[in-house]
Amino acid sequence: MDKSISKLYLLNLDSLLPVIKPLYPDFGRPAKNQQGIIRSLVLMLDQQEYSITKWALMAGADPLFFELCGFEGNAPGVASYYDLLVRLWKADHSLHLKEKRRIKGFSCKPRKKLKLNQKLPPKRSGTVAKLVDKALSGKLRNFCPEAILQKLLARCVVDTSYQMGILGNPNELSMAHKCSDNPLR
Repeated sequence: MDKSISKLYLLNLDSLLPVIKPLYPDFGRPAKNQQGIIRSLVLMLDQQEYSITKWALMAGADPLFFELCGFEGNAPGVASYYDLLVRLWKADHSLHLKEKRRIKGFSCKPRKKLKLNQKLPPKRSGTVAKLVDKALSGKLRNFCPEAILQKLLARCVVDTSYQMGILGNPNELSMAHKCSDNPLR
């Protein structure tokens, strides 16, 4: 438990607000305990509990976990955990379900045998040209659902590690990412 406490002590979530604030509307009930929920999720994984439902109940019932997470007032419910995770992962859930429920088509074997080092002719010609046209006109969909999580990690973990001098020489760092909008800047 000492390692968990020191991890939460070193986890500086002060820079979390600029990342989280755009995810919530300016009107209505204000979002509370996001920092506590993220601390709670870190503690949950450190305690090797992998059920958010069980953990939310444990964190609300145990006074030590409640204080370590830094909750104010009442402990957040299970729905608050899932709501934050849905907001951090910006993929459209309905698209995921639609893709999951779609029946896959049957693809039969090619009718004619190909010779050695021969390829099948394309079924639909012009697919690459359509993608290029969309990319040039700026209509190509930027599918990067983890961008908000990357920003969160960059601001709360990487920046803090850099300030503490853990990362070494910043001029010799290299990074890899697949999103077009750079979350580390």
